[in-house]
Amino acid sequence: MGDITAKYLEMARNEVTRQLSEKAGKFTKATDYKLSKVLGISTSAIHYYLKEERECDDDDIIFTIAYYAQVDPMQIIGAIRAKRAKNEEVKNFWTKAAKGGVAGFGALALASTLNLAPTESQAADFEKDNVLSIHYANIW
Repeated sequence: MGDITAKYLEMARNEVTRQLSEKAGKFTKATDYKLSKVLGISTSAIHYYLKEERECDDDDIIFTIAYYAQVDPMQIIGAIRAKRAKNEEVKNFWTKAAKGGVAGFGALALASTLNLAPTESQAADFEKDNVLSIHYANIW
């Protein structure tokens, strides 16, 4: 059930172990307790994830795990959401997002923005008077 989070959590543990060992000058394995302190989550949550009882659904935690696992957070988020998807179209979307990472979402955002941009004729019809109706508040 929680195999994706467990996989990346172990990758994060390996990096934390490397950092602890480097700092101590000898091999120092990152225990669940140390890992929980570094990641900012409870030891019981670490146990749930490692026992594959559930997937992580907190994006803040996923970003921290991704940082220490040295992977793109979208790789983890996409894999988890693809696994939970109920229909094939949604599953395919999240699978592509996981493989393409943020770049895939950047292209999607750009396409969405271009779709909302005015056409040339709409832009040409914009009157100067419309600008005068915009009010700005100085909050500083």
